[in-house]
Amino acid sequence: MKLALSLLVLFSLRIQAQEILCQKWSAAKTEVSLPNKDFPEVSGMALSTSIPGRAYFVNDSGDGPHFYSFDRESGNYQKVSIKGFKGWDIEAVSYGPCGNRMCVYVADVGDNLSQRKIIRVAAVVERDHYQDTETPLSHKIMTYPDEAKDAEGIAVTAQGDLYLFSKEFGILSSNPTRVYFMSSKELLSPGQGRLKKLGTFIMSASLMTPLLTVTDAALSPDNTRLMLLGYRNSFELDFKDFLAQLKPEETVSISHYREVSLGFLVEQTESVSYSPDGQSIYWTYESKKSDAPLLQKTCFR
Repeated sequence: MKLALSLLVLFSLRIQAQEILCQKWSAAKTEVSLPNKDFPEVSGMALSTSIPGRAYFVNDSGDGPHFYSFDRESGNYQKVSIKGFKGWDIEAVSYGPCGNRMCVYVADVGDNLSQRKIIRVAAVVERDHYQDTETPLSHKIMTYPDEAKDAEGIAVTAQGDLYLFSKEFGILSSNPTRVYFMSSKELLSPGQGRLKKLGTFIMSASLMTPLLTVTDAALSPDNTRLMLLGYRNSFELDFKDFLAQLKPEETVSISHYREVSLGFLVEQTESVSYSPDGQSIYWTYESKKSDAPLLQKTCFR
């Protein structure tokens, strides 16, 4: 009886997942260009839901403890330094609540050799106008519950909880991706914290399914949909259904998703975000020789 009930619940979640996910996206269009001199290797982006037209970006490759506040309408932007934040390899940025305010979450989680003993996430309160250097509300030092991992994707929920996705490589396929969690309460508390491992997953294998190495992650503002970005592709998943399938000690195969084509890109994509209304996605890619476009696709519903 319990098994039948569990299967019924799982089946119901997957039916809902198909209804929640976008069935058809528009063609990509360029909204604005990102000046190459300051945005050569964008490794993460997040769009504000409080300030119209505001986007946040981070660069990797040793850009330092900074993020960029960018106005998508005018193209004006500001480089903001984070006081006391070392920024060894900043690879991701997210946006979400921090108590009764909204914060930009900057993640120093890159680790190409998988040997770091600690990683860091800074929460900087969102402001209409920033100082050149801002003191973060929180500077959380974290450890993994297992071994060190490279990571490039984080997502902060509407409750302020943090999800982190490892970046995995394989010879013939992508190694299983690990998912970690930290509650809002612990994330904003002083002292060092330990991430909780939620599980490990692979995208269900088929000749038609491109390999996934997670280079960024984003949640829709209502937290119903999760976008996982790879170097050349992107996958949209029902967030609730995805979490329900994870098992801490097992590797599960995820089969309920929709691939979102990003077109043929010469450069690698490492940044994605939903629009404030959740109806569009934005992404850009590394461009060391010319200005990179900020691209947009809208869901037809």
